[in-house]
Amino acid sequence: MGSPHTIRRRKPRYSPGVLRLLTFGPPLAGLASLCLSSPSLHAQELGDPLLDARNIGRAGTSTVSGDSGVAIVHNPAGMVRRAQSRLRLGIGIQDADLEYVSTNASSPTLTNRAAPTTLPTLAYHHGLADGRWVLGVILRGGSSTSSLPTPAFGQPADDVERLFPHRYAGTAYESTWRQLALGAAVRLGDSWGLGLSVGLRDLEVREDRRIWAGFAGRDPLLGAERDLALSIVGRDRLNPSGSVGVLYAPLALPLEFAASAEVQAGANLSGGSASLRSTNSSEFPQVEGNSATAQTSWNDRATLRGGLRYLGEQWIVEAGIDMALVQASSEERWQLTGLDVVDESTVRSSLTSAPTLHSERSRMSIRGAVDYEALAGFLWITGGYAWHAPSTAQNKRMPAYAKLGGHRLALGILANHEDYSLSVGYSRGFARTRSIADLDAQQAINPFEAGTGPANAGSYRTTSDQLGFSLEVAW
Repeated sequence: MGSPHTIRRRKPRYSPGVLRLLTFGPPLAGLASLCLSSPSLHAQELGDPLLDARNIGRAGTSTVSGDSGVAIVHNPAGMVRRAQSRLRLGIGIQDADLEYVSTNASSPTLTNRAAPTTLPTLAYHHGLADGRWVLGVILRGGSSTSSLPTPAFGQPADDVERLFPHRYAGTAYESTWRQLALGAAVRLGDSWGLGLSVGLRDLEVREDRRIWAGFAGRDPLLGAERDLALSIVGRDRLNPSGSVGVLYAPLALPLEFAASAEVQAGANLSGGSASLRSTNSSEFPQVEGNSATAQTSWNDRATLRGGLRYLGEQWIVEAGIDMALVQASSEERWQLTGLDVVDESTVRSSLTSAPTLHSERSRMSIRGAVDYEALAGFLWITGGYAWHAPSTAQNKRMPAYAKLGGHRLALGILANHEDYSLSVGYSRGFARTRSIADLDAQQAINPFEAGTGPANAGSYRTTSDQLGFSLEVAW
């Protein structure tokens, strides 16, 4: 990772790396296995993609300065800052809290019960002998997860209605992904760098909620006796992405500039499965269908990043702006087949669609960071700030999936010794409370279309803590 102050002027140095590979090989192999196979890898919320200890400690301000493994995706041009070959091992921890208060005054405040999550990354940069070209690869994985209290089978209806007002808007959500990305960057003269990368992502999404299968006028509206439990799983095994970036670092000026564009193809979550189950021992509503399928698609997304960095004697200041442009869509729904519901009146209906809990819109983030050289050539202290616009539209927020944006503060350290670098970063995100009124809320699903009510009305608040560690060895 090198010193933030001298990184663009550092000369390439080469030394045998066999002993370092032998030393770090076993833990790196274990991390690679974890990235490829674990179902519980987790990453930060959309709009705040901090997957790197240095990014965490700078609130994500890295478009200009970034040269670590994540640069392959965020701005591949940053790889040319050093021509050394480098191996980087990183791990992060995130503890996200979501608070939901229903418009039902008798219901309790609900919080996310998901455990803190880990964020592993493994990256390698290979500097070619002429010092002009750098090749890179990164392997990473993650998910966005929320788990709220869920009613037990046969729990008394009065308790369900009071304790679980969120049940129609989602009790659990998880999107798990793994990505492999390859990149190359070239140095043009002494001041310019250009980079390009491509990647593939394996994505799986799971959503849990309840639906209401009753008839208004005959049954108490949204009474829990008529609840059914709906679970949906979808997967896209080959979801492509690409990034391109440019870095301008003139030696005659204490300023650096950078810009990049990352394009993520919309996920096609096809070939999924769906299940509908009774929630109590009543004979009706009755569920029929044992081979149900589900599919949906996410919109294409492009993220544009730009930044400016000022280099002082002991202080470095960087500012950046990110814009995530999500293709507009009027429908964000699962298409379902094979799920039939039968009422005691012999009325039969097929559940053919359900709104997705996941919902994205275009948004913007503004970031800034300061680096201070506390010990010359050895220790840097960093601080950062970011503001994120909400990435979930107002009336589409769900208790199990609500990306509210807000403010983030960060602090980190970077220590260098010979060819080794250690980074530690911490950040905390704050969001103001945001509310949805009953009249603006989405409606609970009813397969009979015989009455319904608000599903996601209430107030929402999210906070998160992030802690990251990374070790880099160069040769």
